[in-house]
Amino acid sequence: MAMLHEQSQLTIKQFNKFFEIYTNVLPYVGMEDSKKAIIEKKQGWIQKLQQTEFPVAFLGSYSAGKSTIINGILGREILPEANESTTAFPTIVKKGDKEQGFIHFMSDQARMELWDSFVSEISTKISKDLKRKKMNCQVLIYNELKQQ
Repeated sequence: MAMLHEQSQLTIKQFNKFFEIYTNVLPYVGMEDSKKAIIEKKQGWIQKLQQTEFPVAFLGSYSAGKSTIINGILGREILPEANESTTAFPTIVKKGDKEQGFIHFMSDQARMELWDSFVSEISTKISKDLKRKKMNCQVLIYNELKQQ
């Protein structure tokens, strides 16, 4: 694993050297905009490789084992695991300087507004897609939260 990290760091250094030369030479050399765009896109890739954070999303249905997988990857139980809804809202796990956790609670009204916004956005996107495909279908989303 360490060798792979060293190799990737070497590759990043080589690309950065190339981009430095490219930036210095560009004013003196004519280049098509399409080629410039390709090089700038690759430069963006290298910048992403140098970031210390690497976001990963885990999506799945209710009680599909998302928290279990995350705990397994981390090698310890960080997120609660249960057969009921425990991490039903977006949950962010980050490495910090200290071993601590922060929980930010939303008011019921804020949670319902977020849910309504989410449902509305999904319904709009699905409806547009159905119209594009000329299908006649109604979008219904069951809202368990509103029944509580």
